[in-house]
Parts: sequence; C-alpha cells; structure tokens
Amino acid sequence: MPFTLRLRMFSQILVRTQSAPMSILRDIRSQLVQVDPDQQVMRVRDLEKWITGLPECAQQGLVATLSGIFSILALALAAVGPYSVVSYGVATRTNEFGIRIALGAKAADVFRIVLSSTALSVGGGLAAGLLLSITFDKLATKWVMESSRDPLIFVGVTLLLIVAAALACFLPARRAASVDPMEALRYE
Repeated sequence: MPFTLRLRMFSQILVRTQSAPMSILRDIRSQLVQVDPDQQVMRVRDLEKWITGLPECAQQGLVATLSGIFSILALALAAVGPYSVVSYGVATRTNEFGIRIALGAKAADVFRIVLSSTALSVGGGLAAGLLLSITFDKLATKWVMESSRDPLIFVGVTLLLIVAAALACFLPARRAASVDPMEALRYE
C-alpha cells in the first residue's frame, strides 16, 4: 500500500539548503507535487530575509548600533577624564618638575613620576569599576536570562581602558619631562 500524505490548508514547509534557497524552488515544487498533486504553493520566502525583515530584528539592530555609539562615547569620556586631571596636575607641579630637573633629574625620571601617580588613580578606578560591574551583573541576572560575566569581555575592556588611560596620560607626562628649569622657576 503506497504512503500518501495530505497537507492541510495553510501548511508551511521549511527547507534547509546549502545553496541559495530560491535557486532550488523548482525542485521543491516538483517534490511537493509528487507528495500531494492538489497542493498549491502560495508564498515562497527566504526565511533568513523574512526574519531580518521583522520589526523586532530591526529594533534589536538599532539598539545594538546605539549601544556601540554610546560605548565609544563613554570610552572617549573615560580617556578625556584622565587627560584633563593629569594635565591639571602637571600644570600645578610645573615648578616642582623644574626644580627636579635643575637638581639633576632626567626627563625619564619626571616621566615616570607622572605616570606612576596616574597609574595609582587609574588602577583604583579600574578596581572599583570591575567590582561595580560584577555587583551589577549579579543584580541584573534577576531580570536577564543570561549572565554577562564573560572573563574575556572583562579582560578586554580592562585592557582597552588601560590603553586609553595610558594614551591620555602620555602627552602631559611628556610635557612634564620636557620642562625647562628656568621657565618652571619663573612660572610661580
């Protein structure tokens, strides 16, 4: 006894392919006719294009784009903060750096002084930020299905912030290392 399959009205058939889905449409229709000669093929759509065309998918894309833009903005602010603080600190300590250089300190010593004092505050800020991130993640897991506690993300963001802070502190440290002692003494 041959097996016959009757498809109900408004049935949907999903076909997984290795090639472009619309290129094998003729083969799919011939297979459908073999299964049920009375079945009509109404609408044929590429599932991936259909899903990406949904408003929910477009909304998620917009949210992801906005999150990326705000992340870049936050990184820029995170770099401007240390730059302005270190620049102000170097400007207020210009006299001290001039005296150090006049007494025989090398430019590398002054450079190291500026970077080490900055490293202390940047390290404290990074430690506080990581602690707050872990705490917030524990709080957010009550409302979000998945945890965002991925060590690779934490390490990557930490390294990115360290590089941004180092670049932001480089110019003021270089300026402090190149202070002319006579100018620095006249500065006050």
